[in-house]
Order: sequence, then structure tokens, then C-alpha cells
Amino acid sequence: MKQVFSVLCAPKSQVKIKKRVLIKPFVDTVTLSFPEYLTAKKFVEKCIEFVPQHIAKSFISEYAKRLNKPIDYDSIVPESDKISAENRRLKSANIYLRNASKKVQNVIRRLPFDNKAALNRDEIAEHEARLCAAHCLNIIQALENEAGEYEQKLVNALSQLDQYARRRRVRITVLDLDNIEAVEAAIVRYVNEEWWIAKFSRIRAEAREYINIVQGLVGKGRQEYASNQCVSEYRQQRASNEAYLSLMEVVDQETNERFSLKEIADKTTANPELRRVELMVRCRGLEEFAEDLRYKAFFVTWTAPSKYHRTSKKWNGSTPNETQKYLCGQWAKCRAAIKRAKIDWFGVRVAEPHASATPHWHMLVFTRQSQSSAMQSIMSSYALEHDKDESGALENRFLIEEIDKSKGSATGYIAKYIAKNINASHLKDQTDHDGSGTLEESVLRVCAWASRWRVRQFQFFGSAAVSVYRECRRLKSSVECKALEAVRMAADSGKWSAFTKALALNPVKLVYGVEKQNKYGEKVNAISGLMSINSLFEIITRSKIFKLEKRRNAALSGGSRATWSPVNNCTQSEKLTEKALRKLAQAAGIASEFVFPLLKGAKVIDYGRGFRMCNGQIIEFKP
Repeated sequence: MKQVFSVLCAPKSQVKIKKRVLIKPFVDTVTLSFPEYLTAKKFVEKCIEFVPQHIAKSFISEYAKRLNKPIDYDSIVPESDKISAENRRLKSANIYLRNASKKVQNVIRRLPFDNKAALNRDEIAEHEARLCAAHCLNIIQALENEAGEYEQKLVNALSQLDQYARRRRVRITVLDLDNIEAVEAAIVRYVNEEWWIAKFSRIRAEAREYINIVQGLVGKGRQEYASNQCVSEYRQQRASNEAYLSLMEVVDQETNERFSLKEIADKTTANPELRRVELMVRCRGLEEFAEDLRYKAFFVTWTAPSKYHRTSKKWNGSTPNETQKYLCGQWAKCRAAIKRAKIDWFGVRVAEPHASATPHWHMLVFTRQSQSSAMQSIMSSYALEHDKDESGALENRFLIEEIDKSKGSATGYIAKYIAKNINASHLKDQTDHDGSGTLEESVLRVCAWASRWRVRQFQFFGSAAVSVYRECRRLKSSVECKALEAVRMAADSGKWSAFTKALALNPVKLVYGVEKQNKYGEKVNAISGLMSINSLFEIITRSKIFKLEKRRNAALSGGSRATWSPVNNCTQSEKLTEKALRKLAQAAGIASEFVFPLLKGAKVIDYGRGFRMCNGQIIEFKP
């Protein structure tokens, strides 16, 4: 700052002031003398080091705006006062940038990477992952020649690996150290490069989204539920998944018949529409079952305390998945208390985000009329266990209302929330009360939010197992066992209430047969059939063995992919505008933060995919 002070105190005739680009590749300019410019540049570089590009761009734009703010001088104002005003302007800009970047730098500082540039660069993150795997291998090799039993050496090795992994914000939990197979599998994971790459990829993705939340970019009227960057990456991942499904086939090992993996996936609950239909069938079945039992239906909204909300002044910095863990913890205590009170209940809960990405829950609950007051009291006590005296807690944290059948069915209450979290194409023009648009517009952003923060969106409690229901529906012909046949027919009818009743009278469980080994050496039990518990009758539902292979004449290499271009061959030499390139990048699944570097001719790498501009086209290359 001495250089800046000496420049400000020098006579105006001795200082050459001109516009200069502050930091490349950003185009923002500042009007400063050269010594003053060098000092400002160094300060800015330190503040935005490792900050994601779109965040850094906003910082620099605001910094330059404050620094270039004109000062109105009166002819009678002394020169010293003019210098003081210019000094205050520079000081104000520096204070802004220091404070604005502090929260982001705190997030970056906590990242488990030695080179913090790994946050934004795939190749650096992968290099760090390989170093971690190599370090874990060195730990194993160092312990190999130690004396002692094999089992004890494995446990000692796992202990050291756990200590190292915790510093890297990852860990594998082995509950039973006497289970040598589990210990061996954990060690194999620690020395596997792909496992570390996957873990670091998740940490980076969550850190980038958390920075967007910290900066206030995610919220109502802005980027609702999830940032544009998160939505773009989710859309890209879905496109990649679709491409993979289209390129793979399932081959029957016995008959050599080949089936499209995508066609098979479209017939399962991997298809959003089929998933929504199944959820609605289950909800409607619960309602019918409750009506037969003369249970009362309640609609519940459960929200976390204000300190978990980004929009609150009390915000403690919690991420959405940390808030979800808090809600799950309270929910577990609530369920345990209801079980101790011997209250009969069942229902479904849906987790969805506020516009600021903080999760909250909606629940459809059925219980006996005589037990409803006790149930409400227990649920309320755990929902308000913490910070219950804060303003608005009683009105907003826990809301429960008995469903009036004259106003609509119980399933109708929860249908909108289920659709919003899966597929709202049939709810056109319905307003999204948590956001500012329609439900149809919000679906992609909500799904991107759930994927990024690994939030379980739907959970049924107190009802029959859906895995048995799905397995029963695989049987297309009658079976000899009357008990199992009754359950199969109820499942085949598609009526969840009938299936629930049949299963209560004739208990059926899954049978696990073939043991497979995954790439970490763990044995994985695969479902092979069903068994009636009362009659001990067993039937095989999965007798065929399939293998996954690449579709014939299909290319997986990136070099054969088509290019994305908004222009035809006659206009390839025309220069693209930023707006046109932004649309082009969105179609290619490229994050918006890479648009400007592409426009300037730079090569970018986005989630392992390389891109560059050539003759008005975006060309993908293998990094």
C-alpha cells in the first residue's frame, strides 16, 4: 500500500493515469496509475485465487465499478481533500473485495486438496486422487513386513488408512472389524484410484454448489433450488447416462438374445413417469387401506430451525445435506418415541427444497382417531426440540392439519409434491409456491438439487415392502402355493391396498441366491426369488443370467461425436456473439462459466470433457 500512498500524494502532473484491464481473461478495466494498478492487481489475484470463474467475474466487476466510481470535485476543494477522496474510494473497493471473498476462501481453505486449483480443474483433482491412492498403497507396503497375525495386520492397516482418509474428508465405515472380508474390501477401496477420483468429484461438486449458496446466488427470484451451474451439470450427466444406455445391450448368456439396455430401463422405475405412477399407486393404496381401518389422515409440513436456512441472519453455514441429516435425526427419534407409545401409523414423506436449497418435508400420515392427539404431540415435540422459542417457530416449523375429505382426497394433498420431485408434465401452468415459476419449470432444478446433495426424496413408513411388490409383478403366471398366489394376484392387480392386506395374511420374503463379487472383492447377494413364510414354498423369479455388452457397431469414443454449431457451413467464418455461444454451450451441456473463455479462444475442460472453438463450432476433444 506504500506504493499507492506515494502515488496518491504525488502531484497530478507526475502521475500517468489510464485504463487498464485488471485481471485477464476478464475485460473489466480500472483507471489507475501503473504502480497503483500493480498493487491493486496483486491484491485482487490473492482474493480470487482458486475462486470459481463465474464468482470471480462478479467480484471483479463490482470491484472495478467501485474503483471507477467518479468523484465530483469542486474547483475550490483543496488538493489534499481530492487525494483523500481517491484514497477512500480505493479503500472502499478493497474492503468490499476482502469481505466478499472471505466466505468463499473459507470454503476453499477447507477442501481436502493440497492444490486448491483442483476445485475447478479435473486434471489436478485426478492427479491428487492418484497421489492419495499411491500414499495408501505405501502405508500397506510399510506394514507388510511387520510381525503379527494377518488379521491383526489388516486391522492396523485399516486404522492408519482411516486416519489418513479423514484428513481428506473421506472415510469407509467398517462396523465389524472381525469381518475380515469387509476389512479387506475397505483396504482395496483405499488403494483404488477410481474410488478416490469418484470421492473427490463429489466433494468438488458439492463445494462449488455450496459456494453458490454462500454467495446468495441460489434463492427465490434468482437461481431457485439449485444454481444454473448445478442444473447444467445435472443435465449433462443425464444426457451422458442416456447415451450410455443407448450404446449398451443386455445379452442372455443361454440363448444369446440381445436386448437394448435403454428399452429395458424405460420399462422400470428408472423411467420418471413410471416411478411417479408407482408412487401414486402406493399413496392411493395407503389411503384406501386407511379408510378400511377407519384411520384419520393428516398432512404435515416439517421445517428445520432458522439457523439452517441461508436466508436467515442466524444461518450457521449448514449445507443442504447437513440440514437433511438433522431432519433425519429428529425423524428417527420421533419414530422411536411413537413406537414406544404403541401408536399404529403409516404414511409417506417427501423431501424437497426451499428456493434457497434448504430441505423441508411434507408428510401424509394415517393413524387411529384415538391416537391422533398423542401422535401430534410427539411429532411436534421433536420438530420443535431445538430453538422452539425463536420468532415464528410455532407458526412455521411444524404444521399439521387433518384432511377434510370434502375438499379432496389425501392422495391429492401429496400428489403435487411427488410430481414436483419427479415429473410435472401433467401439472401444466400450476404455480410453484416455493419458487416463482410453475411446477413444470421447477422439476429439473429440484431433481438437480436432490442429485447434488444426495437427498432421499421419498420414504414410506409402516407399510409393505415395495421390493416384494415388484418381484411379485415379475411373475406372469400362477404359482402352486395358494398363499403366494394370493399375494401375486394382489400385486398383479396394481392395487396397493389389496397387496398390503394379502401380504399381512400371507407373509412373503425375498430369497437371495447367486453371490457375485464386485470389483472390490465383496460378495453381493442377488435376488433370486420369493418364499412364502408360512408354507416355506419358494419360487425362482430370476433364472436367466445376463451380461452387459456394448451394442454392435456403436462407437463410444469422443472423437466421433458431432459438433455443436448455430451456423451453417456458409457462415462458419462469422464471429459468434456471447449470447449465441451461450445457447450453443447450453445445448452441449457445457457449464455457463466456460462460455467466456471459449469465446476468447481458450480450451476448457468440463467434467473430463475438453472443448474448444473452431470455425464457429464447439469441438469436443479428449483431454
